[in-house]
Amino acid sequence: MRHLIATKLVFNSMIAIIALLIFSAAIYIDYVIQDRYSNALQAKTQQKLSQYHNNLVTNLQNHIQIIRGLPGLFAVNPELTQEQFEVAMSHLIGEHTQLRNIAAAPDMVIRYMYPVAGNEQAIGLDYRQEPTQAAAAERARVSRNLVLAGPLELKQGGTGLITRIPVYLLDDQQQEYFWGIISAVIDVDAFFEASGLNAADLPIEMAIRGKDGLGEQGEVFFGEEALFDNARLTMPLALPEGHWVLVGQPKGGWKGGLGDVKQSRILLFCIAIAIFALLTAFVRFMFSASMANLKFRQVIESSPIPYILVGKERKVSFINPAFTELYGYTLDDLPTLALWWEKTNVSKDYLKTVNEWWSANPEHKLLPDSSLEVSIYCLDGSERVALLSVSPLHDAVNNELLLVFYDITTRKQAEQKIHFSEQIFRQAHEGIVVTDTKSRILEVNPAFTEITGYTMQEALQGTPAMLKSGKHNNDFFQQMWHSLENQGYWQGEVWNRHKEGHLYALLLTITAMTNPQGDKQFYVGLFSDITQSKTQQEKLELMAHYDVLTHLPNRVLFADRYSQAVAHSQRLGTWVGVCFLDLDDFKPVNDTHGHNIGDLLLIDVADRLRASVREEDTISRFGGDEFAILFRDISSYEQCEQLLTRLHQTLAEPYWIDNQRIVISASSGIALYPMDNVDLDTLLRHADQAMYQAKITGRNTFRLFNPELNQQVMQKHHVVHRLREALLNNEFVLHYQPEINMKTGEIIAVEALIRWQHPESGLLYPNEFLSVVEGSDLEFDLGLWVVESALSQLQQWQQAGLNLVVSVNIAANHLHAINFIQSLQQILSRYPDIKPSSLQLEILESSTLGDVHTLSRIIDECRHQVGVQIALDDFGTGYSSLTHLRHLAANSVKIDQSFVRDMLEDPSDYNIVDGVISLAKAFNRQVIAEGVETIEHGLMLLSMGCELAQGYQIARPMPAEDILVWCQEFQLEPVWQKQVSKTDPFP
Repeated sequence: MRHLIATKLVFNSMIAIIALLIFSAAIYIDYVIQDRYSNALQAKTQQKLSQYHNNLVTNLQNHIQIIRGLPGLFAVNPELTQEQFEVAMSHLIGEHTQLRNIAAAPDMVIRYMYPVAGNEQAIGLDYRQEPTQAAAAERARVSRNLVLAGPLELKQGGTGLITRIPVYLLDDQQQEYFWGIISAVIDVDAFFEASGLNAADLPIEMAIRGKDGLGEQGEVFFGEEALFDNARLTMPLALPEGHWVLVGQPKGGWKGGLGDVKQSRILLFCIAIAIFALLTAFVRFMFSASMANLKFRQVIESSPIPYILVGKERKVSFINPAFTELYGYTLDDLPTLALWWEKTNVSKDYLKTVNEWWSANPEHKLLPDSSLEVSIYCLDGSERVALLSVSPLHDAVNNELLLVFYDITTRKQAEQKIHFSEQIFRQAHEGIVVTDTKSRILEVNPAFTEITGYTMQEALQGTPAMLKSGKHNNDFFQQMWHSLENQGYWQGEVWNRHKEGHLYALLLTITAMTNPQGDKQFYVGLFSDITQSKTQQEKLELMAHYDVLTHLPNRVLFADRYSQAVAHSQRLGTWVGVCFLDLDDFKPVNDTHGHNIGDLLLIDVADRLRASVREEDTISRFGGDEFAILFRDISSYEQCEQLLTRLHQTLAEPYWIDNQRIVISASSGIALYPMDNVDLDTLLRHADQAMYQAKITGRNTFRLFNPELNQQVMQKHHVVHRLREALLNNEFVLHYQPEINMKTGEIIAVEALIRWQHPESGLLYPNEFLSVVEGSDLEFDLGLWVVESALSQLQQWQQAGLNLVVSVNIAANHLHAINFIQSLQQILSRYPDIKPSSLQLEILESSTLGDVHTLSRIIDECRHQVGVQIALDDFGTGYSSLTHLRHLAANSVKIDQSFVRDMLEDPSDYNIVDGVISLAKAFNRQVIAEGVETIEHGLMLLSMGCELAQGYQIARPMPAEDILVWCQEFQLEPVWQKQVSKTDPFP
């Protein structure tokens, strides 16, 4: 009853308030009517003024952009002629008729004009001497920006806006300097005409002030100055320097046109009376509706079902106790439904749906056809699920909605558990199979079909017995069933057979499922494929004891076999041999043929080693081309020698790999137990030292460890180490020996010869140290150093005006290196001023005794791809000189000095020299004689037709700094010039 009385008082108060509000509103509306016209007029005037302002800005900016581009003409061609200027400007004037003329004033004096007609008197005008223009011109120069002046009365007649832009150019030193001024005159009348300001039917009155860009302080140059006295609407118009001010007002001013508002006031009074009557009726209706609403809320408040009443803007107006009891929220917790959804609703998709629906139905005219399922976070943090039903309250004046929540949390939890279990079964990567107590398959998952190869239909018609591999006996399965019967589960590894026939390994777990009474109902098998893991385990076991490439035992297994061999030797009183074997020149095979061929060669070597040793012996690969062999039960040195001799003979036979013939040998060393040592590492080290001694003494052989020989090996290791230090410390130098034409006296080349400037022993010659580095990596590094140093010296000589060819010796191992060509090109690229043909590579003929075809390919690449010259050095000392000349495209051959030196006394040497000269000329090769030590040697060579020579009679090898002086002072032997060659024509 108390709620009803309070409601009546509220509605009576509302009627009084409505009457007061309507009276106040009438007064306010009268004022608004009067003000509306004034505001509308101002808005319309401002719109028009903005339109003309934009026209002025656009028109002016178009001209400014054109004028800003004019300095580019003189940046491209500072010496532009008047005729060229006129041609360029004619296009601008033709397209933009508002431009009356354009003038260019180098150094502030007008030299260029377009058009000339009518502007003749302006040509030659000095801006600095014109009081009316000097200031603007100077302002443009100082500001380095475009300056707009005017409007001004023009001498040619009319009014114009004068734009001036300074021109700055770059001189030859790239320094910026002031070139002059470019001026363009814009016709003011045409400018205003194009901007729409001169139209006869302008809707507004306008004026512009700010002559010369002075803004509010400038003169008025368009329209009536009086417009600025009561200027409501002004707009600035920005210029490159300064601005104009545009003012506007309606035609006739701001005060006319309000008219008589009497009729409007009468109409307003009638409307107010009508609104008051309608609102009074509405309030009475609201009163009746509120009474009905109070009664309705009393009903739903006592309902056990959760209810919410929601009004406009989703504001919650009522929550019944059942809602608070189930979800924990009170009316104070839910200021609006929107905030509650964002706080409690788990489903983002549902929240999006609710928001879209609410936005599309602000009046709640369209409601969902069915209940909506929502997820709710309760106040205590728990989550519940409900079906939400929305109903409009037709008798509710506030247009409220009734939200009814039917809680289905228990049902959804049951459904989720079922769905979750099904997902696990279908998506698990492990295979799952379910059978009844008679082993009939009831269900399988997709992983089962993927692992076994059987489809689901095939599996459901059979039993797990169809997967048997035959690798497990009956005892295995009996133990499995015993575990299932007594413990209820079994786990282990099983080998099964795939539908396609191959075997695979499984890790299988079987669980017996029972009912509440404990009776077994069915069995569930869970398994994963571990075939790859088992295979990998076998590979790891193989890798732990065997070499991957050759499948020979590795160091670990070799050490184990050694321990067994020692124990066996101690029982029988025999010896154990530890042999260390290394392939000779394996690196050139890798470099020349590639690592794939190298690997295949190692496999063949391993196969030959297996075939060469006894069954009780062990062969191991230690890495690269290094092998170790364990010989058991050796009774004598002779037996040891026989075993090694047979092994080396087998390895020395040619190999055919990928249709390529490869010849390679091996060097080995052996240490014997118990004469040497019992420790395997010591025996291997001694065998390695003996192997190194075998390499020094000629390769393709073997050596028994000897302490004295070991000392020699250690000494050689020390020398090689000292030579590497010498290379790092720049202790090597090059001396150069000239090569000349004995007929003409022309100096054709110098040969670079390495020397070691030893800090203690002085200058050492190559025969004192080079032999130690043969076949090592240091030999390659020394070769690169010689080429680099020779080219560096050659560059210095060329800068001094001396053009020579420099010749360097290249070792056989260096030549066959796979990256030789690349290294040579990289060095030459660092000396771009040197022609590659100024470098000559000397190759010992004896180094060509291997693969002539490979060497021929390398020489062709050097000559044609790199561009260097090639010479065969010490020619005649090899065994196939004719073959070499036929197949090796060398530029020249050098006769070995041993033949030249003794040819005056030894007829055999004479015949060899004469034959080489004839042979070289027959194959169109240059021939150079080494070892010319006397005048007689030169005379004899000239008579035989050989004009190119080097030797002590010509010059000894000398430091680089002496070559320039020697070349200047060199004089040819007069008797050589007079010598007649057998190739000279008869007089």
